[in-house]
Amino acid sequence: MEAASGVAADDTLDGLDVIDALSNLVAKSLVVAETQDNRTRYRLLETTRMYALERMAEAGESLAVQRRHAEVLCDFVQPSDADYYTLTDEAFHVRYAADLDNLERALDWAFGPDGDTEIALALTSYSWSVFASFSNSYAYITWCDLAVARITVETPEVLALRVRSTATSVNMLARVAPAPAMADEILPALRARNDLALGETLVAQATALLWMGRVDEARAPANELAALIAQSPPSRLTAGGARVAALLAVESGDMAAAVQHFDAGVKMAEAIGASGWACILARERVIADRSMPADKAVAMLRDLLARIRPEHMFRADNQLLATHALVQRLAHRQCPGDVEEAYALARSTEKLFGRQLVAFTTQVVVSLAIADGRPRDAARLHGFAEARRTEYGVNTSDAVAVAEENRAALREYLSEAELESLMAEGARLTPEQNFLLAMKLDV
Repeated sequence: MEAASGVAADDTLDGLDVIDALSNLVAKSLVVAETQDNRTRYRLLETTRMYALERMAEAGESLAVQRRHAEVLCDFVQPSDADYYTLTDEAFHVRYAADLDNLERALDWAFGPDGDTEIALALTSYSWSVFASFSNSYAYITWCDLAVARITVETPEVLALRVRSTATSVNMLARVAPAPAMADEILPALRARNDLALGETLVAQATALLWMGRVDEARAPANELAALIAQSPPSRLTAGGARVAALLAVESGDMAAAVQHFDAGVKMAEAIGASGWACILARERVIADRSMPADKAVAMLRDLLARIRPEHMFRADNQLLATHALVQRLAHRQCPGDVEEAYALARSTEKLFGRQLVAFTTQVVVSLAIADGRPRDAARLHGFAEARRTEYGVNTSDAVAVAEENRAALREYLSEAELESLMAEGARLTPEQNFLLAMKLDV
């Protein structure tokens, strides 16, 4: 109701008039009212919505209403960064999940030919926590790139800083390599302002450096992050710091310390209702500990998948990566039925992100294809995975070890020349072709 009033009210229609009009439309079944979690939301049937859009265009009101819609969404999402640190996963879901479509519509208009650059930049910077929390990071990348490209000398300094901080975190997830330098550009200003984004930028820089295998360079931002967290109450930033500390220990060869950081982070995250972060840390603990017995790892990953709920942050990301971690363990364990179950699990991920596999998950299904007696297909998949890993700049000890293990396994079936030729074929596959090949479906 509040959002409807903000969008519909103008010089000729005040907020009370909107409430009366909306109530009348509900009574006439032209608007549907739905109550859930003690909140009532209103929606139009598609035929009614199309009719209303046509009438609005005829009246010459479309542009003004689209602008007010974007402004209302901007105000609505502005507290999301603070809410990300303070609300439980469930409370954050209740507040923001239903408005992802609204945010996408507002961003499309703001960046469009009739849009407004300042609104676009503000919406982009404020909405990152929402899109990331609901596993929509890749949908957000385009808007983030557009926002960075539209920063000029006339852009307010604080707004430009927020957009660049967001872009650093986005690049850490999507491209890795540009993130450290992007962080260096803005960290002095963030420190001077004691900005809330300082912690997340340090997380992004340290994580990106660790993923790239630049361990010594990652120590400085990791140490600064640890000092910052020590002065702050427990939050999702604390969980991010635990992850950085654990990854640094893994890359330094100290698995005992890594396990301590992972476990402490899980305990802290669960205590503040950050179930999504607890899942990230628990999942990465299993992946990192390559010496863990297969039966134990399989049991832990099954339990983890069973505890993921729709209202948890990063649900789809966690479900995808935990599923593929389980696929990898099943492929290596090879008890009766493990290979068949691994294929069923791997194929089930299509409903999460479609027909695409990132480098890590492709290396997982390389192991599965080898276990299934498909060395030539496995070599092609390995070629795709290595090409993508090089492209993204990922060079962690785990990624390198898995790639080397797969390559060594493939040499038992293929000559070096055959392996290189098949890998070159795989490097040229499209993401969909790679998915279909990995899942043993028609290509």
